[in-house]
Amino acid sequence: METAGTEVDLLMLCGNELNNVSNIFVEHRSHADQPQRFNDLTSILTEAGSPYQIHMQFASNSR
Repeated sequence: METAGTEVDLLMLCGNELNNVSNIFVEHRSHADQPQRFNDLTSILTEAGSPYQIHMQFASNSR
């Protein structure tokens, strides 16, 4: 499912149901001009008892 930047909000809405999910892949991008919500994302997964792995990819600062 493509959520186009609404991952954190979507997971907050279905957080109580995450225990029914076997596998989930979340791609999170942060932008300097927007609030950082990575902590919200990991908190949702932690509260749901979902283990997670973090893989980082660095992007250029081109505009």
